[in-house]
Amino acid sequence: MGGKDTWLSEESILQSLEEAVSRIRKKNLTGSLDTLIYLNFERLLLPAKDSRTLLVVDRGQVFGSERVRETAEQIRLCESAIRASDAERALDAAKAALVRWQRT
Repeated sequence: MGGKDTWLSEESILQSLEEAVSRIRKKNLTGSLDTLIYLNFERLLLPAKDSRTLLVVDRGQVFGSERVRETAEQIRLCESAIRASDAERALDAAKAALVRWQRT
C-alpha cells in the first residue's frame, strides 16, 4: 500500500467499525456516518500504482481481497441506511461489516 494508506491497519479499521456500531446504537447516525466517511474504506477497492515497479496493485490484497469487498458492501449498505435515517438497517449492516472484518 502507498503512503496515504499506511494508516489503514487491521486495528484502525476494526476500531472505526466498532465506533460506527456504537454510535448507531446511541442513535447518533450523523456521527456514525462521519466515522465511516473518515475511514474511507472504499479506497481499498481502487487499484493503485506501486511507485517502485509502476505496476497496478490491489490495495486490498494485504487484507484479503474477498474480505475487503464483502466488508465494503456492508459499509455501503450501512451508509445508505444512515442516509435514509433507517437506524435499524444501518445497525444490521454495520454489525455485519464488523463481523465480516473480524473473520479472516
